[in-house]
Amino acid sequence: MKNLIYECGLPNFLSGGFGDRIIGMISCLALSKKYNCEFYIRWIDTNIDDYFKYRKFDENIKGSEKKILCQCVEEFKNINFKDFNNIDNLFLNTNQNFWQFIIKENYEKETLNLFKELFSVYFKPRKGLVKKVEDLIGNKEIVGIQLRFGDVLMDKERKQINNPQHNHFPLGEDINRARDLIIRLINENKRVFITSDINLNNIIDISKYKNLIYQDKPPVHIERSQDKNGLDKSYIDFIALTKCKKLYITYESNFGRCPALISNCEVQAITSDLSIKNIGIKELAFKCW
Repeated sequence: MKNLIYECGLPNFLSGGFGDRIIGMISCLALSKKYNCEFYIRWIDTNIDDYFKYRKFDENIKGSEKKILCQCVEEFKNINFKDFNNIDNLFLNTNQNFWQFIIKENYEKETLNLFKELFSVYFKPRKGLVKKVEDLIGNKEIVGIQLRFGDVLMDKERKQINNPQHNHFPLGEDINRARDLIIRLINENKRVFITSDINLNNIIDISKYKNLIYQDKPPVHIERSQDKNGLDKSYIDFIALTKCKKLYITYESNFGRCPALISNCEVQAITSDLSIKNIGIKELAFKCW
């Protein structure tokens, strides 16, 4: 294959949230390196151009093509990419970590290199986006907290396109305990930036905490939200997390994992039982072999 194109946002096909899509891009980038082909991005459902300068697939590129939808690690293991040697353009829609099966040596180091390369070459934040992040958090040391409450609570706030996962509670179902943990983390740190998939004003009094930085806008999930207006909050919050000296992230959330891998800072994972554990590169990068 001459060109490997990461594709997302197809109608009626799951691509996942912003963090999921980054995971898919990293997998495709690793795959393109293995087979020595050009890497492109085809982003369909939302306007990303104003926020990221990315290596966009030119729709005028001609040649044979093949499309693969692969959202399961086991499916990936059964794909023989050598079968596509004579294909000009291979489009791959995925939100899974496949690079763990591609990189056999120096896995943690190469994972960090992939994230660095993606965001410096293929999917680079534009100056305007970086400026908004700087205006939000400044240039002093800051601790980041990323909270993914899950589809059920998200669905109560804003109607979703996809059916919510009704058994999906990444931070548990006890909101009172979650509130207590959030308040404790805010009080324990000097300067805190916080982002969440639900409106935190419904849980804590944001105005009460002078050391807290929070974009007080309705959260928008890039795939599940019907109203796509306000997605800049997601991009700003994502890049802001990469600038933090320390992160508390929701263990199950790629929106937290990806900035942690980009920044390579100290990371504490918040689990579904609201315990906190130190998490290193190996676990952040989903290494399972």
